[in-house]
Amino acid sequence: MHTRPFVYFAAPDLQMEPFLDDEALLRAFVYGVLFQGDLVVADSLFYLSERFANLLRNPSTGRFIQAAVRTGAIVPAFRQPAESFRENLEHIRKNLIVGILPDADEVAGALDSAINGVRLHPLTWPDTPVSVGFKEIVERSLLNESTLPAGSPMLDKFFETTREMRSVVIEGVTADLHGGIKRGDLNARLASHLGIDDGNVLNHCCPAKLFHQPGTPAESVS
Repeated sequence: MHTRPFVYFAAPDLQMEPFLDDEALLRAFVYGVLFQGDLVVADSLFYLSERFANLLRNPSTGRFIQAAVRTGAIVPAFRQPAESFRENLEHIRKNLIVGILPDADEVAGALDSAINGVRLHPLTWPDTPVSVGFKEIVERSLLNESTLPAGSPMLDKFFETTREMRSVVIEGVTADLHGGIKRGDLNARLASHLGIDDGNVLNHCCPAKLFHQPGTPAESVS
């Protein structure tokens, strides 16, 4: 019976690469596995992140990732039932997901070798649209300031200085057909609000060192 909590882990996301180098991503994995619970990783993230691929290629870090997958400390979340990572990768390609690495087959092979002889137990995406839950989380986390933890002057300052922007951007995102919002649309709305011509907020963000101090766990933000 599963006893450890499931924790959604978004650090391997392609959009996190401006904030996390290979070492910081590894640290996020290690701290997550040791102190948070079993890390749930959405299937496409395995094949979008060059940093994750680098960890798998490195003999020492690759063994850690493979061991975590084999023991269930890293749990893939597949968009539809699949018996292997290779089968799941084919599903992703059929969905025409943009940004899949050229060596994605190598990544899938390394992950499948980790579960050789062990039955894979992935989670499957819920039937309800993910965008609806995402909208609820965004509004609860970024618009409802009553949920803020007490005693954090830095967080208080962030919410004070970004209050108008958060309200304008989040409330200005057009809902999808399910009534939810998509992260890409949220980022595009933020880019428009900030006057960023190419629509890519992360290309214009502050460097990762402003968000992460040496010697502290790297946080995943998604």
